Amino acid sequence: MTRVQDGIYQMLAATTEVTSRLSTYRGKPAIFTRNRIPGDAVPWYCVIEDALGDSPWDTKTTRGREVLHDIKFYDFESGDPSLVQDAAEFARDVLHRGPGITVSGYGTLIAVVSGPIAVPSDDQTYGRVITARFNLIQA
Repeated sequence: MTRVQDGIYQMLAATTEVTSRLSTYRGKPAIFTRNRIPGDAVPWYCVIEDALGDSPWDTKTTRGREVLHDIKFYDFESGDPSLVQDAAEFARDVLHRGPGITVSGYGTLIAVVSGPIAVPSDDQTYGRVITARFNLIQA
């Protein structure tokens, strides 16, 4: 797990509106920070994908990074699609222009989140994805 993924995880895991819509995995909210979902995980779960991009975001006087992450929510195909949409919307509300995620060595200047939109899925699950862009300033 990267420091940015950990910051996203901590923010989502502390948000009841998100965790109340997820199953649990080994006693914690089913929020995964790797692309491979454990075989015994049961949907409702969230996946914080590896970074889509990580670019310098420096100014004249500071060093920074712009990091992009997809955050996906899944449920069984037989479930209620509006509940997956709601979980993604709550996550968007928490992250978009919010107080910022905690990333060791950085401060969050701004987070901009787009979506949710549909995620390609198999015949057993369906999902939604939000894309978050974090502009981080080196502390």
